[in-house]
Amino acid sequence: FSASMNDDSSLNAIGTFDQADVEASLDAMWNALVASGSTWPGTAEPKFVPFGEVNSSVGVYVSSNNTNTIFNALRLGERLSDGSPRYPFPQSGRFSDGSPRPRPNASTSDALWRDYISHVKSKSGPYKKRYGYRTLMDYFQERRYGRAQAEDLWRTPHYPYHAIKEGASLFLDFLTQLDFGDEVGLVSYGAYAVKEWTHDDGEVSIDIRSNPITNDYAVIDEIQRRHQAGDYDGWTGMGDGILNARELLTGLDADPNDHGYARYGARPTMIIMTDGQTNQGPPGWSLPGNFRWADWTDYDGDGNADYATGDWKKQYAFWEATRAIDRGVTLHTLAVGSGADRDLMRAIAFAGGGKYIDVPGGAQITDVQAQLVDAFRQIAAKVPPPKLVYAAPPAP
Repeated sequence: FSASMNDDSSLNAIGTFDQADVEASLDAMWNALVASGSTWPGTAEPKFVPFGEVNSSVGVYVSSNNTNTIFNALRLGERLSDGSPRYPFPQSGRFSDGSPRPRPNASTSDALWRDYISHVKSKSGPYKKRYGYRTLMDYFQERRYGRAQAEDLWRTPHYPYHAIKEGASLFLDFLTQLDFGDEVGLVSYGAYAVKEWTHDDGEVSIDIRSNPITNDYAVIDEIQRRHQAGDYDGWTGMGDGILNARELLTGLDADPNDHGYARYGARPTMIIMTDGQTNQGPPGWSLPGNFRWADWTDYDGDGNADYATGDWKKQYAFWEATRAIDRGVTLHTLAVGSGADRDLMRAIAFAGGGKYIDVPGGAQITDVQAQLVDAFRQIAAKVPPPKLVYAAPPAP
């Protein structure tokens, strides 16, 4: 859930992808928000309507560099008779409990519109100083992507995250069709990791804490689809994600009575996905002195490590992977997009006895979606039939 999971559908992607392709993606985001019918809490007032002169996809061009001049030209400061904004900024974010914040007051709305104006007038490229739906979608993705800032972005097809959602949904469909009784849990990570066993957003309330690894695939799908890029801040803490996934499967190290939620006799498996470079880890952590890379990454059997890194944050992610492997967990990895750390992901899959899948993307934004669908199909094919019985190794 790092913020880079929306990079392919922002205006900065023009050049990597055709301009028309990026524009179509931004239009699809806006259209999804309009179609959702999202309203301000406790009202029937829709959020996504024309906002003064911000009333088209391409947007109106205002040549001025003065924020106040642009703000007035766009009519974004107009008031209703009660003093509230006629055109409230359409996203106010969520409270810490997940519920959406109310319609912003005039001062908050004005400040947010002014920040949007500052974003657009400082952009380079064909949308500099163009104030419309496309630049508004770009602003959300670049500056206000998290749940605390934008409560409705989960409804939009922003990339590559939307492709991962679609692939995960298909994977869960495969498991339903296989009907082997497999169970699935979900851990998300950005700057930090979260075991996804509750979800409250004002529309649904989900609590699977009693059985967070479940054969109720629909509830896992519901949780993963109601997230957005950058939900847990804009970083990539892969090591913490692997740690939390291992705890979910096999239990907390500090509690000898905690054996996790993996079903007895099942083969515990982890699917690790990233679109970037892991860049988070516990302060002061260092790789244990007795760690030998050759024990884990000797691809050709010559006794030498074929992967090693001096980056301590990557070391931490790999070390957490080895701790999961020691507990009998198979690790599959997916490297998504051009910025993914393919060497690290390949090494983790090799050490974990799993499958490494490269999902590079392509000339079009949606190319990654077709590749992810195929990737999840490959992983589903690795699901062992129910007649195979797995015996967990003793805890270290």
